[in-house]
Order: sequence, then C-alpha cells, then structure tokens
Amino acid sequence: MTRYLRQVSNKGSVLKKRKKSFKVRNYDPDQATQEKLLSGISQYVGKAIMYDKEMIMEATNDLDELCKIGDSMYKATMYGKVLAIKRTNKDVKEKLSILQKVNHVNLVNLMGISYDADGDRFLVYENAENGSLENWLFPDSEASSDSLAFLSWSQRIHIALDFANGLHYMHDHTQQSIVHWDVRERNILVDSNFKAKFANFSTARPVTNSSMPKVDVFAFGVLLLELLSGKRAMETKENGEVVMLYKDLREVLKVEEKSVERLQKWIDPKLENCYPLDGALSLAALATTCTQENAQARPSLAEVVLNLSVLAQSSPKTMHKFSTSKFKTDSIVEVVIPVETR
Repeated sequence: MTRYLRQVSNKGSVLKKRKKSFKVRNYDPDQATQEKLLSGISQYVGKAIMYDKEMIMEATNDLDELCKIGDSMYKATMYGKVLAIKRTNKDVKEKLSILQKVNHVNLVNLMGISYDADGDRFLVYENAENGSLENWLFPDSEASSDSLAFLSWSQRIHIALDFANGLHYMHDHTQQSIVHWDVRERNILVDSNFKAKFANFSTARPVTNSSMPKVDVFAFGVLLLELLSGKRAMETKENGEVVMLYKDLREVLKVEEKSVERLQKWIDPKLENCYPLDGALSLAALATTCTQENAQARPSLAEVVLNLSVLAQSSPKTMHKFSTSKFKTDSIVEVVIPVETR
C-alpha cells in the first residue's frame, strides 16, 4: 500500500511539473481538454505522454517542408529517436479511443500527443523508415529509374502476411472487434526490416454487425492483387474505360486452358519471372476469394492468415528466373487452395 501511494504521489508531481512547464511557455491549456486527451491514450501507452508544443516545433524545424514525409506528416528526432508526427485540427477523440484498445507489432505505435491553443493536435508515432507500401508499388518517375527500388516476391508475401496479421488481431483479438475500413497501400507502412504496419485509424470503428469485417477482407484482397500485379486497384485507359483490378483478374483466369499463360503476362513485370508460379496462382486464388461479390462468402482474416502462412513458408527468399517458353500450360501445378478453419 505504501509503495502504491508513493507511485500515485510521483505521478502527481510529474503532472504538476508538466503544468508548470506549460505556464512558463504561456500555454496553460484548458484542463478539461487535457483530461480528455490523456484519458484517450493512457491505457494504450502505459502513461500519459504529453509532448511540449515547443519540442514538436523544434524537432520539425517549425514544420519545415524538408521534414515533411506525407500529407500533414513530419519526420522528427526527439530524445534521440526518429519519430513521425501527424498534424491535424480535427477531433482525435475517436481515433484515440481506438488506439487505446490496440497493441500489436503490425500496427503503428502511438508514442504520445501534443496540442496548442489554436486547436492543432500533434500525434506522435513510431517512424517506419521505408515509407508506405504505395511508394514501393507505385514509385514516382524519379524513383522508378532505380532498378533496385522494388519488392521481391518473398518481401511481397511477408508484407501481405504482416498486414493480414494486423487485421486479424483487430477483428478477432481485441475486447471489442474493430474494423479498419481504410485498407489500402498508402496506409501500410514498411519499417527498416521490411515489416509491414497498419497506420491511419481515422475511419476505424467497433464492429456492430457481421458484414463490417468483410469490407476489410475485400479491400485486403484488392491489396493482394496490387502486390501481385504492380497495378493500382482502379486505372483509367486512354479510351476512358475504367478497369477494376479484381474484375480484370477474373477475366485473366476466365479461360482455364490459358489462365497460366495469361497470369504470367499480368503479373508485375518488375519481378522478371523471379517467383514460384504455383505461389502466384495460389495468391491469385486467395485474392479472388477475398473479392467475391457475396460478402458472406469471403473468408475470415484467420483463414487468410493461414493461407498466407503456408505461402510464406514455401516461398524461397531468393528466386531464379524461369523460362516462360519452356513452361507448358498443361503441366501440373500445385496450388494452395483457400481453406476454412474450424
């Protein structure tokens, strides 16, 4: 009991010091607002981390464009650690209420928050050194000139497994199931070890019916297709025709006798045939299952994780090119068919 009282006393003195530091810098934030923000993250980060606004400004050189790493995102070094800071003037209460309920290696970690009297909020996250999956799949013209700037087959499979694990955790392993509802390549970040992490929980919300998780599953299937093809989910041709990637794959696989040959032409040319053909067919089959029109027919994330785990284990880290001219389309190909968990 004495130890507990000492801890409470220490916490109180820390809060008083923080309050004093605000007053010295003429911030003196509204107490009710502070309590709301603190209560929103205290359970998640273990303790209330309120960064000083001046520290945020110093770490980002007053929000200098050179520190910008995305829309309203800034790279900063604080306490010797490289972090990512998001600036927003929107209400972050809902986002914080979600973040306090999740803690997973494949979800971006919230380190703390800051705000000012003008209504700006600053959310401080761990930094993902290799940027977004979007930058890797669809680099700009300058980056695309670098032949080394692309993901190998093994990296793509393991990245897919990573964000499948993150979604599976949100759907099935939180006290109340949560859906992300904005599953796309720009919200998948890649760290220095090419581990994928989900970011941007602005649209995440608790599950209220059985159809809600299936929306995430569909979007996940589209992401698999982007990883497989190197194409965007939706593209517009020169004649103005809009092509939906998941429908495009169905056309590719429509004629069974020609499906293998057509799939090879459809797969991302950056891979240069350095991938296991049976693995590519399995991934295409899984993506097709995830993007079925009937939402209830789509697999659960548990089933998706199981299938991707099998693919990851069977995918070698290094691949040699195979000759498409020698490959017979009527050869026997082992395909991992999506399975159901019981």
